[in-house]
Amino acid sequence: MGRWQSQACNLETGNSEGKGILLLSHQRLALFSRRINLGNSTRNLQIDDFQLNTDIRAASREQYDQHLKQREATLEAIKRQRLERQEEEEKAAIMKMRKEAIHIATGIKKYKPQVIKPSDMPLTQAQTPKFSDRFRARLHSQ
Repeated sequence: MGRWQSQACNLETGNSEGKGILLLSHQRLALFSRRINLGNSTRNLQIDDFQLNTDIRAASREQYDQHLKQREATLEAIKRQRLERQEEEEKAAIMKMRKEAIHIATGIKKYKPQVIKPSDMPLTQAQTPKFSDRFRARLHSQ
């Protein structure tokens, strides 16, 4: 603690000589305090336009939020269209299956009558097959 502060504490405790010490400490403070000399300024004292970084950040964040909302809305619309298209395809498939399940009788087909003509070839003469080896052995030996 500084010397003048300890003297101020003595004043608070009820010391009679503390009053004089307190005045001295204020005088010392007045000597050491510096005055700000403004002088005659050539600058305008009007405030120029300025933007705080928080304002700029808030505006860019608002644009970003709008972009996100727009993107989310488009994705939701695409998803909804996809679901509607899928439901329509399912309904069409069910209708097709139901239509195919109903049996519709068809008439008998009519073809041209076939004309049978006799063959010009002579009948086949039957021959005994040669399965046995004994007949072949005789033929080869001759």
